[in-house]
Amino acid sequence: VLLSFGSLSRPLGELALRFGQPVQARQHLESALAMNQSGQHRPEIARTRRALGRALLELGREHEGSAALAQAQAEAASMRLVIAEHSLPLH
Repeated sequence: VLLSFGSLSRPLGELALRFGQPVQARQHLESALAMNQSGQHRPEIARTRRALGRALLELGREHEGSAALAQAQAEAASMRLVIAEHSLPLH
C-alpha cells in the first residue's frame, strides 16, 4: 500500500500566503505543483493549483489566478472531490 500526502511545499506555500508573503507562496506552490504532477497525485494537484490561484490573485495576476482556480475546480470535479475553504482569513 502506498500512501502519499503530496509535496510538503503546498502547506508551506499556504502558510506563506496566510502570513502575507505571496511571492514566497508562489515559489513553494509552483514547486509543489511540479512534484505532485510528476507523481500524478491528482487530488494534490487540484489542491495545489487552487492555492496557487489564490497566491496569483494576491500578486495581482488576475487572469492567471482565475485560470488556475477554474482549472483546480474542474480537476476536483472530475474526481468528485470537494476542496474545502479554509476557515481562517488570508490576512
